[in-house]
Amino acid sequence: MEFMIDLETMGVTPNCPVISIGAVAFNSTGIKAEFEINLDLKEQIDSGKRICSADTIGWWIGQFSDAKRVFKFDAVPVRIALEKLCVFIVNNDSGDTRFVWGNGSYFDISIMEDLFRQYGLHIPWSFLNVMDLRTYKRFFPSAFGFKGTEHNALDDARYQALCVINGMKSAEGKV
Repeated sequence: MEFMIDLETMGVTPNCPVISIGAVAFNSTGIKAEFEINLDLKEQIDSGKRICSADTIGWWIGQFSDAKRVFKFDAVPVRIALEKLCVFIVNNDSGDTRFVWGNGSYFDISIMEDLFRQYGLHIPWSFLNVMDLRTYKRFFPSAFGFKGTEHNALDDARYQALCVINGMKSAEGKV
C-alpha cells in the first residue's frame, strides 16, 4: 500500500512544530482511506524541542482564511496523534510493501520521523520505502489542477496521491 502524508507546520526544519497531519492510503486504483488530525501546538512549543520559524509565522499570516482555519480546530496531544496515524497505517496496510510519500525528500517524512523519535515511538515504515513526490513530479508532471483548500494537510495529501495514481495508471497504460 502507498501512503501520502502531508503536514502543515510552523517551520521547515525537522524539529519544527506540526499543526496538522493529512494522510491518504492509496494504490493504482485510487484513494482507499483518508486521515486528518490536528496536533497540540502549545505542547510542542512548550517542550522546547520543537522550534517555530518567524518566517513561517509571517507566511501563515499572509495565507487565506480557509487555510488558517486549521488553527481553530480541536487539537490532540502529539503522542495520541502519532498513535492514531500508526493505527491508520496498520489498518490500511494491504500486506504488500508499505511505501510512504512526502512532498520533498527532506520535509514531511523527515519531520514525521523526528516527531516519532522525540516521542519514543516506532516509525511505521522502513527508511528504504520513503518516496519523494517532488522528484516524481519532475518526471511525471500532474495533468490536472488542485481541488480543495491549499495548505490544508488532507486536501494537499489527497491531491498529491492523485498525482501519483495518475502516473501509476499511465505506466500501466490505463490513462
